[in-house]
Amino acid sequence: MQVDFKAINAARKEILLTVEAERAQASYRKYLNKSAAEVSIPGFRKGKAPISFVERSYGDKIRDYFMKDFVDEVFNEATKEHDINFLLYPEIKVINWEPGKEMTIKVEIETEPEVNFTQVEGIKVPYKPLELKDEVEHYIEELRKENSTVIDVESDIAEGDEVEFEAKCTLDEKPYTQNYTTHINAQHEPQLTEAAAGKKVGDTFTVSLPHALFHHIFKDAEHKHHDGDVEVSFMVNAIRRTQLPVIDDDFAKDLEFDNVKDMKDKITAELAEKNVLKNHNIKMNALITKLYIDNRFDLPEKTIQYLAEKELDQYNITDAQWRKYYEFQIRYQITQDFINMYLMKALRKQYVLEPNEEDIAKYIEHEAKLSDQSVEEWKEKHKQTIEDENFKETIGNFMILNKIAETCEFHIAEDEPVVNDETVIEDKSKKKTTKKSKEKTE
Repeated sequence: MQVDFKAINAARKEILLTVEAERAQASYRKYLNKSAAEVSIPGFRKGKAPISFVERSYGDKIRDYFMKDFVDEVFNEATKEHDINFLLYPEIKVINWEPGKEMTIKVEIETEPEVNFTQVEGIKVPYKPLELKDEVEHYIEELRKENSTVIDVESDIAEGDEVEFEAKCTLDEKPYTQNYTTHINAQHEPQLTEAAAGKKVGDTFTVSLPHALFHHIFKDAEHKHHDGDVEVSFMVNAIRRTQLPVIDDDFAKDLEFDNVKDMKDKITAELAEKNVLKNHNIKMNALITKLYIDNRFDLPEKTIQYLAEKELDQYNITDAQWRKYYEFQIRYQITQDFINMYLMKALRKQYVLEPNEEDIAKYIEHEAKLSDQSVEEWKEKHKQTIEDENFKETIGNFMILNKIAETCEFHIAEDEPVVNDETVIEDKSKKKTTKKSKEKTE
């Protein structure tokens, strides 16, 4: 058998298998004889009909089954002989064969791309750090939200209000009634937000909603495909508005600080080290992004699409628009994961670093501080992660990126793409503050 390879791109190959006429014919005759023993032909006992009768009656179907089985046989043989590694099942593009002639089989496979770096060390890396003052402001804003109050209002509905509706509609001659409570948000529910603007408790209105929102409201409605939007009537039953406290000395004292300045100073001190650690992670992610931009490689798109669809199927999303939206999100995340995986795999070949006990301890301390936990708390919570065979590889990746980063020049550039804070190293630093903040900072 002859095996020829043709690269379509760095992640996809075409394989042409050419099987000698004698082998193909012998295998076919063997398959035909086996099939003849299992079929029934009128006028003959099962398995006793002449081969010519069997071939005349079932020849096309038998040849079809034979070629599919034979392709598996010869492709498996080729993968072992030529050490062919692939991601998904091979895609059979063409099978050409007539009895007595050689067989040609064209197969496409996706493989892991080969990553070649033009330069790794000493590069200029743009990144967007988190400003400590912004982190402090965000922290205090979260404190305001935690200590907010919710009041019933009689005024017009405004963006951000929590509104309780009674929703009614008729679809396919079937009436539906549902109490629906939502926070008014023009970005997530634009049609409802626009129609509800200016309404008060007791007011009614009608609006046409897309099917995704209709099924979100009427969860018991049958999921069927319908053309156009669905007309729904709403009555406003209640409007609740969040009131945030003013950031003043009284607010600070309620949280057991002396005054606003004392609160800001202590929160700044508390967040300073974490801010440094988070920005360190952002630099590592920016480095990965830069390495990919400078050394782009083809990705196994069919494999990514297959994995995205497989994950999407778990959510049982029937609405076409929502399915498309989630598919895009899932594909994006899988693509990021693949880029990171292939880049780090290539870097591990270039930098052979074996983490020792000190390296492991430093990594765990880094993660623990980001999580606002002690080392022992982090170890207990991530016991399975630590025991996993890939844990040392994760630490090795962290060490490699740190080693490269030491040689690089990081600069702040507003016009560069924002680096995803979760692309390479998971950021577990998001944590709300309680009234015990003062105890932690002292």
